[in-house]
Order: sequence, then structure tokens, then C-alpha cells
Amino acid sequence: MTPLAGGAPLATPQDVQFAEGTANFMYLIGSQADGSLGWAAVQVKDLQTAPAVIQTGDGSSLSHDTGPNPWAIGAIAATIVAAIGAMFVRRSRHTAD
Repeated sequence: MTPLAGGAPLATPQDVQFAEGTANFMYLIGSQADGSLGWAAVQVKDLQTAPAVIQTGDGSSLSHDTGPNPWAIGAIAATIVAAIGAMFVRRSRHTAD
């Protein structure tokens, strides 16, 4: 870590090992002037493993309106055709009498 204005590092780099399933918080504390600057670490254990993949879905369950439902349109069309057919059947029976 170097000062904002550039120059020598504030603290010497250190290798660290972060174990799977942990959260690690690193703090640089102390004073460079009196030689007490150092790292303090806090580790939270027993966490879940980070996901390797985030599922984004396949679009099969859209949450916004995408227009009319084709099944509903088909059902309405079938009802209209059946009603017109029934009307012609009644008319032809009434005419035959």
C-alpha cells in the first residue's frame, strides 16, 4: 500500500491464506511514524462456498406482460366457431320445419 502522493509503501506486503467458506477483513492500523503500523485481520468462519455460476433463467417465466396468451386466443376462437356453428344448425332446423 502506497501513500496517495506516491513514494515508499506504508506497510510491507504480506502473503495471506484465505480459507474456503470464510470472510476476511484486513485493517491497516498503527502509525508509520513510530513504527507500529501493521495488519490486523478478522476472519468469519463457517460460511457457504461462493457460487461458481449464477443462474439467470431461460426466459420461460417472464415477469412482465408479453401480450395476449395464445392459448386464451385459441379458446376464444374455438368458442366463437362453436357458437356460429350452433347458430347455423338451429337456423337450418328452423328452416326445414
